[in-house]
Amino acid sequence: MSTFMMRKVSPSLCVAILGLCMVSCRETLKPRISVENHSPPDGAENVSQDSVIEVDFSYRINMNSVHQDSFSVTGELSGTILGSYSYDDANRRVVFHPGKTFEPGELVTVELSSHIRSTAGTSLDPVSFSFHADEGNVEPEPVDPEPEPPAEVEDLTIETISPSPFSTGVHPLQEIEIGYSDFLNPFTATRDSVLVSGEVSGRVPVIVQSLTGNGQSLRAIPQRPYSPGEKITVSLLDGISSVEGKSFSGYSFTFRAAAFEPAAEGRREVSFQTTESARELLTVDLDHDSRPETVYISEDGHKLEIVSYLGNGVFGNVLSFEMERTILSIAASDVDMDEDFDLLLGLDNCLMTVWNNTRTQGQFILDAGPETYTRSPVRGITVADLDHRAPSDLVLNTEAGLRITLSGSGSSRTIYIGDTLRARTPVVAADLDSNGHLDLIYGNSAGGLSYHLTEAGGNIGPEVVPYSDVEASQIEVDDFNRDGTPDILVLLPQTHNPDNSPFVLLVQDSETGDFSTSNATSISSGNIQNRFVSGDFSGRGNIDLALAQRTPGRVFLFEDNGLGANYGQGTGEELLNTPEAGRICRADLDGDGILDLVVNSFNELHYLLSDWSWEVVVEPVEPPVPEDVLRFTAGNIDVYQGNDRAGLMVYLSNSEPVDGLSVIMGFDPAVVENPFASITDLFLEDYGDFTYWQVHEEENTMGFHAIVDFLPPFDGRTIPIGTDTEIVRVIFDVPENAPPGVSTFDFPLSAGSPPVENTVVVRGQSFDPEVVPGTITVTEANVLPSLHHFMVDTVTGSPGDSVTIPVRAISETEAMEGFTVAGTYDPEILEITSLTLTGSATNELGPDWIGPGILPELGCFTYSALFDVFPPFEGRALPPGETYILFSIEARILADAPNGQSMLELVDGLSNPPLENNFTRAGISYTPELHSGAVTVVSGPVGPSTQGEGEALFLRGDVNGDGVITEADSNLMMDWIFGITDEPPCLDAADLNDDGYINVTDSRLLLDFIFTPGSPPPSSPFPIPGVDSTLDSLGCETPLNN
Repeated sequence: MSTFMMRKVSPSLCVAILGLCMVSCRETLKPRISVENHSPPDGAENVSQDSVIEVDFSYRINMNSVHQDSFSVTGELSGTILGSYSYDDANRRVVFHPGKTFEPGELVTVELSSHIRSTAGTSLDPVSFSFHADEGNVEPEPVDPEPEPPAEVEDLTIETISPSPFSTGVHPLQEIEIGYSDFLNPFTATRDSVLVSGEVSGRVPVIVQSLTGNGQSLRAIPQRPYSPGEKITVSLLDGISSVEGKSFSGYSFTFRAAAFEPAAEGRREVSFQTTESARELLTVDLDHDSRPETVYISEDGHKLEIVSYLGNGVFGNVLSFEMERTILSIAASDVDMDEDFDLLLGLDNCLMTVWNNTRTQGQFILDAGPETYTRSPVRGITVADLDHRAPSDLVLNTEAGLRITLSGSGSSRTIYIGDTLRARTPVVAADLDSNGHLDLIYGNSAGGLSYHLTEAGGNIGPEVVPYSDVEASQIEVDDFNRDGTPDILVLLPQTHNPDNSPFVLLVQDSETGDFSTSNATSISSGNIQNRFVSGDFSGRGNIDLALAQRTPGRVFLFEDNGLGANYGQGTGEELLNTPEAGRICRADLDGDGILDLVVNSFNELHYLLSDWSWEVVVEPVEPPVPEDVLRFTAGNIDVYQGNDRAGLMVYLSNSEPVDGLSVIMGFDPAVVENPFASITDLFLEDYGDFTYWQVHEEENTMGFHAIVDFLPPFDGRTIPIGTDTEIVRVIFDVPENAPPGVSTFDFPLSAGSPPVENTVVVRGQSFDPEVVPGTITVTEANVLPSLHHFMVDTVTGSPGDSVTIPVRAISETEAMEGFTVAGTYDPEILEITSLTLTGSATNELGPDWIGPGILPELGCFTYSALFDVFPPFEGRALPPGETYILFSIEARILADAPNGQSMLELVDGLSNPPLENNFTRAGISYTPELHSGAVTVVSGPVGPSTQGEGEALFLRGDVNGDGVITEADSNLMMDWIFGITDEPPCLDAADLNDDGYINVTDSRLLLDFIFTPGSPPPSSPFPIPGVDSTLDSLGCETPLNN
């Protein structure tokens, strides 16, 4: 665990807050939490000696209260068993990972004390249970796995790629084009299945166009530039498919972004003094400011330091992260898929995740995360997409062999190779055999070169040893000789020799896959751990090499001069002379578009920059201390009359870590009704031990109070230094008669009895913060567009027909955890027979509770659903940004129904008690804009029939002629366009824009009309069937089914 300085909260703030809570809390305290289930069960026999212990609770657990004293595990032979704890919030489950195996046959006792607390602050009723370990369940010795049989060759394959794999000098905004062997299903090729990542800058957001060219290709358009000179990895996941459902096994490839040519003066050195020498070195952009940070591990392995470029040749230490255990290795990966780099630390017996919670440039927040037990020291970490499924996979080089974890840290899909240290070099993941799957290459501990070829699904092949006498310090894979086939570059562990280059290029034969070298005499052994990096240091689109040699302490540049098989030969250009040059990294550290270098030596980092715009190299200094700032700021929000559940944010800016706070907020009651405080998805939801709010109606104010580190184990957590950190969201309703104009949301001096003032607690002392009021701007109702919509479809039918009418919903911003729909219909036109979930998103998600209602005597219908109200609380909800079918109305048009439209209107206030159309998220109700639908009644069968002189009667958009416009019509149209099915029976119905042609545009117009509120309807005839008034070559002659 990381170490922190201890803080104590101001006693005056605690007394004031607890005084406010004293009366109301007695009435509202939740019951004590309890254990609902645990594994192994009490009295279990023959439990695996390496079993984890899982406990499910009745309420969300504050993990700061779970530790060795509150969750203890004791073996009758082992004594106290230490380990790590992880938490599954969806199941309210705490998992204990033992730090050692149980002794054979011993009795293991688990004791859970009342010190375990819920997030609401309530205690656990103490529980204990015990079990016996297996007498002889000893873990088998790891062996090289037999490769799984290769998967069947998938039908959908890649035919063209641009930029080509291993290409260099790629434009920083180059679009990525992938050509496939068949027509793509546009719903499977999205930004979730096309991942683009930079090794320095992290996830690159892209827009994916999936029906480009002839419909068999996709285009990924980057939304920000690639970092200069960085290696870009494109991962095409295996969820992509063709319109016919042909599956795709996934594909990964890399290319290098362009970098500028360095200044004519060359590179200049800037030295940064460190407290001790660096053991490991890494350059990644942690705060998205386009100036990557240098992350290094101290020589003793107990401290992680971050150094950032501050401008004008100055580097500063911006964060220190201390560890009790020794850090052996480090890597960066977006573990939680939030589009920024987290850090992975290899320790003596586990892999630890460090969450990157940085949200503001220059203000770094790292938090200790879960640990994955490995049983042996982790000497190296490689992040790669081996199985073409997110998140990225991990290759751990441990002293007990290679441990390959598919689908990210903590996954149970783990492959073991060997039982001793396998690799003496970092493991490289690259597509060695050009099949789109990343292979594993490394210098083995026996003094040779090894690789494992990978097939679809992450199947790792057996070890291949092309050379048994290459004692490598480091290897890299790329198309170094520019023949279109990847090669292996080996760095030998030898001292500098002007007559003998330390590099050996193993050239791959494109036909046989065999490797050969023209400088085999260079293959020799040594004991010098040199390091190198490759990149376009010359700015000419080449792959140059920068070599750091520990002995005699030099940094050399080997430019790529197009020597082919003799790549990397020669003496190189000396860039730096420094004792014990060690690790070396490259990135554009100062943001000038040119690749820079950073090298560590004894107690120093040496930066080689090409920026000569500053005249004198300034001595490194610590980052400037910001002026003292403690400030509350209210946001500004636009609302409309009758707006339900509007939200106004309150922010904290602080130049010192904050232990606790009280915020007093004032509002105009003519504008703000029913206010309450919400911290959902904000900092204090996860890090605040105590929060409380109270409305003072007589003063038109609200108080919000928080203490960060209020409960054991008192680990010194604070609100970190930051600007405009989101502290609390005030949710309120706007009256329908609220006066239009600007209303002030301010911070009164005090409120309540006894009065509480605006207060910020720093190091146990209370301070008065600055306050910046906000505004609530009220406009007349319906002026602002709604972000949420409920819609009823419009269908067509004849008297006596049965029709199905979907009811849909979309929210642009909020997930839907439950909903209520209420509407009216004319019982003299329609008989509603049922409300069904068949074919709906509600049915797919599996609601915990539903409440359909049909009241023909009132001519109304209602439907309510809640998705996740019973354990195990999996967080099920309909995500925002998509249109969903909530349910469908099955009805029969009465035999005597007249021609015309019969409306189905969504109306509030129906039934008893009255219901409102709304949906909920995190306990907050949202009111959508309501869109009515209709049943259009026509005489005779629905579909084309001859009218007058051979003219056909049809409904535009009803491609399959069933009288209802649904997604099925769009699918039929697409299948015909791509030649999968026969011609629709009525081509005129498929010509949405009535331009005389049927193409993808018509399908897109139809999907927009179905799923996007406000989209234009189909051309006439619509919504009542009619004839085509436009002369074109399309016809509608085949009779359709009703």
